[in-house]
Amino acid sequence: MSTPEQPLVSIIIPAYNIERYIVDAVESALAQTYHPFEVIVTDDGSTDGTKALLEPYIAAGRVRYVYQENKGIAGARNTAIRNAKGEYIALLDGDDMFLPEKIAHQVAHMEANPECDISYCGIWIFYDGTPDIVFKLNYTYYSGPDVFPNLLKKQFINPTTIVARRSAFETYGGFDETLGYCEDWEFCLRVLSKGGTILYLPEYLAKCRWRSGSMSYSVGSKVKDKKVVKEILVRLRRDMSPERIVSTHIDEAIFANMVRLKYMQLASHFTPLASLLRWIQGNRLR
Repeated sequence: MSTPEQPLVSIIIPAYNIERYIVDAVESALAQTYHPFEVIVTDDGSTDGTKALLEPYIAAGRVRYVYQENKGIAGARNTAIRNAKGEYIALLDGDDMFLPEKIAHQVAHMEANPECDISYCGIWIFYDGTPDIVFKLNYTYYSGPDVFPNLLKKQFINPTTIVARRSAFETYGGFDETLGYCEDWEFCLRVLSKGGTILYLPEYLAKCRWRSGSMSYSVGSKVKDKKVVKEILVRLRRDMSPERIVSTHIDEAIFANMVRLKYMQLASHFTPLASLLRWIQGNRLR
């Protein structure tokens, strides 16, 4: 059972025109068994009914609401972090959900491992409209020293699974607002490249919503994504020593990404390849 002496956790939710989902996200945050926590929603310039739906929570003091002109998800997260008071920062995307024990289990995990800057966990996937039918992606999750070399090759850390110490943002910086994609992946790589530690908690404590037309299904968006990945990897390589370049196999990661980029560029112009790519995306189940 949690006690008031436990560290405050700030659950931050970026929101942009997600009136259909924001209440689910907020309710899942408020249902946490852990205490104390605060919920901060950054409204990133929404033009829909997001704020109207949040009004009862704001009026009751259950949610802190911050509005800003649209800056993108990295900017929305950074704004929430600047307004956060917690020792721990938990990320929750506005169309995803936490399970009730998520914060309790991850804070306990980090308290037991003081060297841990970021804790992440497993995540259930569900299609929009069927939240009770969940499945897992066919991913391998890594912990400690194994995270960096494998994260260079593949993003397997969903941002909604992340709980980070506030000190991680103070030491390594916030999310890169110049990136249109992969800002959470870049943040994790930056923490690791500068000596930080990421540990995996082997429990499934969150749910990620897959929406039709989202980046999970768009080949065109994935081409843009891979271009950003290349930029991040090349930039990261510049700051590495020759020994570090060899030990992390970053050159292999850059080459593999270039191959995927070429394939996706072909797929964007050739329907059978695009269909194959979508099939692969939809069949990565465990």
